[in-house]
Amino acid sequence: MTPYNKSVLTLLSLVGAITAYGQTSLLPTADTMLDQQGEFYDPPTFFGASPDFSVGSYSLGEGTRRRSLIRFDLSSLSGQTVSSASLTLVRDGSGGTFTNQTVSLFATSSPNGGWTESTAAWAWQSYRATHWAGSDGLGTAGTDYLNGVLATATVNSTDSFGPRVTFTLNSAGITALQSWIDSPSSNAGFLLRADGLEAAGLGIAQFRSRESLVTADWPVLEVSTIPEPSSFAFIAGILLSAACHFRCGQHQPIKPHHEAHAT
Repeated sequence: MTPYNKSVLTLLSLVGAITAYGQTSLLPTADTMLDQQGEFYDPPTFFGASPDFSVGSYSLGEGTRRRSLIRFDLSSLSGQTVSSASLTLVRDGSGGTFTNQTVSLFATSSPNGGWTESTAAWAWQSYRATHWAGSDGLGTAGTDYLNGVLATATVNSTDSFGPRVTFTLNSAGITALQSWIDSPSSNAGFLLRADGLEAAGLGIAQFRSRESLVTADWPVLEVSTIPEPSSFAFIAGILLSAACHFRCGQHQPIKPHHEAHAT
């Protein structure tokens, strides 16, 4: 192989390594559904062990709304800077008939960070111990969850079982995720709502949870990070060296002027 070809391969491998830098896939540490109807019982129904969770509402009447929570351990990303991220969920059926309905992702406020799969319910962050910071079902914007949608996805009742739905985080979502990495105690997780389905009572959209028997269908948070400044300097040095090697592989050194005349 010629020096030229070796140099090209070196550069291509470096570019590939840099492109793949900091891509992390995370599985949830907790997810659950908040079912308004569950409050009709004492104790209420807890859904942390359910193989699915859902959002929406079966009807316009009280007691039919559903919202869901999902949280990830971000400690493996400590000290890193997020460049992009997305949450992928797998559909697990529907109730009702609807088309092109929006499911929105919000950042749960840190005062609501005490929820667990076994204690969270529509009216309770922790059953008989702590209510949600604002109102039942995390219904108060700015108190129960931060103002501003982090990501959205469109669902249809015909999606049924198996299709994947991806929520690509916007700038507000990246900021929220970064704040949870920098301050782990503020990580109260994501809140999923389908306000259109709730308002019209059109039905529910259901997704598979981390309790699903098919682990490949668990929720996945994909996070891409960029190198720290010191890493950039290191990578730049490697590229500069590779570029020099590339140039030298193509051209012979130029002789000094006096040596050229001497020959």
